[in-house]
Amino acid sequence: KSYHVMELFRCPPEVLKLPVEERKKFAKTLVKSAGPEGFAPDANAFKSPVNFLEEWSVAVVLGLCMGGPYILIISSIFLLCTASLTTNLVFYLIVALLMNHPLPKKGWLTKLEGIHEWAATIWLYKYFSYRIVWADDIFEEAERCQPWIGCGGPHGVMPFGNVLSIPALNQFTGLKFIGAAADAAFTGPGIRYMMTLGVTDVSGPSMVRAVREGFSVGMVIDGVAGIF
Repeated sequence: KSYHVMELFRCPPEVLKLPVEERKKFAKTLVKSAGPEGFAPDANAFKSPVNFLEEWSVAVVLGLCMGGPYILIISSIFLLCTASLTTNLVFYLIVALLMNHPLPKKGWLTKLEGIHEWAATIWLYKYFSYRIVWADDIFEEAERCQPWIGCGGPHGVMPFGNVLSIPALNQFTGLKFIGAAADAAFTGPGIRYMMTLGVTDVSGPSMVRAVREGFSVGMVIDGVAGIF
């Protein structure tokens, strides 16, 4: 009967410092609604304005996170062909460190404390023109019936919409929301730092524990198969 879209890229960074109830109130000013007829064609297809610093900061960080494994693979091939044994050993020690050094945790949850208050999350919303879209009162119902396990897809190379839902739902709703990822994501050089948004592993026991402790959990249902 009704359709709604919340344009998170319009949120000023200073709002993230407010108490959650104040943020929820402000989030309502970011919502556009339409009746049963829905929105006009392309009404929500425009790109968010983003300045040079915001755009390139996001591009560089995502380039390092997503490109980390590829950079290391290419580097390893180059060093095997051109460098000494000692240089190669040092390189692989650095790779092992990047794969295994401790990530920040909050109890059992991989999360960097305070990351959801960073202005950089708004830059991400701008870069991707990020919106939350829903129908009728589904958004409110998600708050009323928590905790729950939600599934999205497809995975693609990286499900950025799903990843961004972790900070977004914590910032602008009453949800305690985390993501769930495959074990490989916690060891991949570069990409593992994205887990600090608040992610647990996708195993059954870990997700059950999260729900029992009051967290709603989001996962990408097609996993690795959805990448190809």
